[in-house]
Amino acid sequence: MGFPFVGRAARVSFAAFFGQQVFQTASVFGNFKRRNYLFTQEVLLLTI
Repeated sequence: MGFPFVGRAARVSFAAFFGQQVFQTASVFGNFKRRNYLFTQEVLLLTI
């Protein structure tokens, strides 16, 4: 009786952990893209 509840709790915690990892990866990737964009702008300004 208690086993499905444990499985459900594990799935919920895993989903929360997975969502947090995806969110962190997306934010890091967004920061990298923004920094890369600024770096490209600086290079263009320097070459002009």
